Amino acid sequence: MTLLRSKSVFDQIIKSNLHCDSDGLDGWMRFDVMKCIPATYIVEKAISEGRINSDTVVIETTSGSFGVGLAEVCCRYGLELHLVSDPAIEGVAAMKARALGATVHIVRVPDASGNFQKARLAKVQDLKKSYQKHFIPEQYDNLDNVKAYLACADHYLAETGFVPDVLIASVGSGGSSRGLYTQFSLANSDLALVGVDTPRSVLFGDQDGKRVLRGLGNSVTPKIFCPSIFAEAHWVSYDCAVTGALRLYRELGYFCGLTSGGVYLTHKAVRRRNPNARILSIFPDNGYRYTDDLVDCDEALLPEQSTPDEITGFPNGSAHWSYRKLREKAYA
Repeated sequence: MTLLRSKSVFDQIIKSNLHCDSDGLDGWMRFDVMKCIPATYIVEKAISEGRINSDTVVIETTSGSFGVGLAEVCCRYGLELHLVSDPAIEGVAAMKARALGATVHIVRVPDASGNFQKARLAKVQDLKKSYQKHFIPEQYDNLDNVKAYLACADHYLAETGFVPDVLIASVGSGGSSRGLYTQFSLANSDLALVGVDTPRSVLFGDQDGKRVLRGLGNSVTPKIFCPSIFAEAHWVSYDCAVTGALRLYRELGYFCGLTSGGVYLTHKAVRRRNPNARILSIFPDNGYRYTDDLVDCDEALLPEQSTPDEITGFPNGSAHWSYRKLREKAYA
């Protein structure tokens, strides 16, 4: 197969909205669907290495964004794609994936914890038995998920000249946070990484359980996830993420999803504690999948000065916003 160089991963990077405020303290990196970056990078690399050709079937698990990214790149290359998801994908994400020719398999029975991740992974294993020639991107375990973001950080630095002291990123597979941190820390060796998670996600040690907020968090620990690089972890509740998304739209004009809302609220909290730090936050999704969540705007908004509780352990089922410093001196 011939690579479509005009549709390379760098084209996806350039589509992002890169911004830093005039005061030089607040930076934003906003994406329509950020996971188009690793999806494109992984598939194009596999094609260049001969692991994918015209009759290879691509199979992957996704809650939505990575699947849309795969659907776009597989459509460009004429590849058959099977996405395994759960009811969270229904709506805009499933429509976009199907419109691009993907087959979407929806797992409707959760596991004992109330989540679908393990059941989705099991379905992927079943599907691959039906296709002798298949390729599984394995977003949770594939280091190319991390490498895809290195050029993204370089592009931001070149375009804005903004070198952050603190990087705030949501965490699901751990690919974007690790990749961006790896490259930005070359420009600032004292860079502090703040991870945005949600209660009942196992990533930072909480117990697995049913999660209301989707798009971040995990029921399994991905192989590419690297907890040692994080200075601080925030567990953001659904209500806080809705508030963050609404405030992000009202205050910056960015209509983003709930994952971005959780990041924005965390940005504001970290800013209050660190008035002079240069803070860069990553907004990974748009808001069109979440319009139902944002209908009752005024009722959903929490007070402007809502702050997280600092804890020494884990949320353990608490639905409130909490955080924990993972290093004694996380940052100045």
